[in-house]
Amino acid sequence: MIVLSGVLVVGSCERSFTNQLVDSNQSSFKIVSYNSANQLSSANIQTIFGEYNTDIAVLPEFDERPSSSDSRERIQQLFKAANVNYNQYDVFISDHPTGVAGVTTIVKKSFAQFTQQKNMPQPTFKSVNLKSQTANVPSIIGLHAAPPIPGYLMNYWQKDLRTISNQLANQNPDSILIGDFNANMKHGQLTNITTHEDGLNALPVFERGTWPVSKLPSYFRTPIDHVLLPKNQYTIKDIKLQDLKTSDHMAIFMEVQKK
Repeated sequence: MIVLSGVLVVGSCERSFTNQLVDSNQSSFKIVSYNSANQLSSANIQTIFGEYNTDIAVLPEFDERPSSSDSRERIQQLFKAANVNYNQYDVFISDHPTGVAGVTTIVKKSFAQFTQQKNMPQPTFKSVNLKSQTANVPSIIGLHAAPPIPGYLMNYWQKDLRTISNQLANQNPDSILIGDFNANMKHGQLTNITTHEDGLNALPVFERGTWPVSKLPSYFRTPIDHVLLPKNQYTIKDIKLQDLKTSDHMAIFMEVQKK
């Protein structure tokens, strides 16, 4: 973890988000990104969907079991235990990668309707690519890249950053990219992204770190989880990072609105 943290922290300071004043008359929607490390709890569900009332939640590493039916059953059980109505949400699950849980995206039905696209490029630890079927609602790409662990995973990490930059971000300029990138925006090909800007940059520089959660001060963390918003299209009404106690990642809670 020390070696990996050292790799990820290099160059992690980013410019500020190019924000504008929030329009109180404009509708907004809420996003959560949380690598739950296969430890998501009913308390997490209550926080994300009950208290925060999120519209879009991207959950890398939700469930390590390869069966999507098993994952859906687990989600239903967690919603029931949290006293949150599961029937108000659509659940989309990625293919199952090797050796790690996939990506799960949960969307409130009353917010928008999406169809899952199966033919798009994916990083090593997979993605959920949702095409919006609702006017004025963006398409969503929830993803999880491989970490830059020395050895064979380093090559996958570099390939994933190229995929995110060249094939997911730059070819989908109106989509929102959410998830665990296992990189800050100064790593590899992520520096070539011109179509999007990182919502984390709305926070002060030393408050943007999402990993690792520990007893150390927040400025020792590095920003490897992101919400990339199409450039000059959105303002951020509110953003916070929260330790949900079940993972070594902070959760990103963000409310945005169209400019």
